[in-house]
Amino acid sequence: SDVCSSDLSDFLVARLRPDGTLDTDFCNGHGYRTVAFDLDEGTSGQMTDTALRLLLQPDGKIVLTGSASNGAANGDGYDFAAARLRPDCSLDPTFGTSGKLYGRFAGAFTYNQATDASFGGSGIVLSGYAASSYDTSGQPTDGQFAVAMIRIDEIFGNGFDP
Repeated sequence: SDVCSSDLSDFLVARLRPDGTLDTDFCNGHGYRTVAFDLDEGTSGQMTDTALRLLLQPDGKIVLTGSASNGAANGDGYDFAAARLRPDCSLDPTFGTSGKLYGRFAGAFTYNQATDASFGGSGIVLSGYAASSYDTSGQPTDGQFAVAMIRIDEIFGNGFDP
């Protein structure tokens, strides 16, 4: 798989050595890996995927969570997003659809972002916000706290029922 894509922004995971240099023993010699959701590909959307949290599972798998812009054709907002990589940096096909999943905390809100994540119970707990609009400074005007759990022992398709 490609390490980089031409999107405006993608999820990124990298490993550094103690001296701060890129660890090229990680991710097949690259030292880093990007993950593109491309939910707004072919629309007027921004193609902006933002990882905000990294979780390292005991088995060495890496979970990245954040948001993915979904484009004008899909509501012109953001979905919360998560991706799981195997220790070799390949997407884990047992997680979501081909290693990625996304959705909305609440169907009526077009801006959904997972700002934090942690392991809890039998899954990954995402917390963040859901809003339907932003003010001129980029702050949600009607945002609400949001939470969701991703069960790590089940496979989800893309999207969640509101």
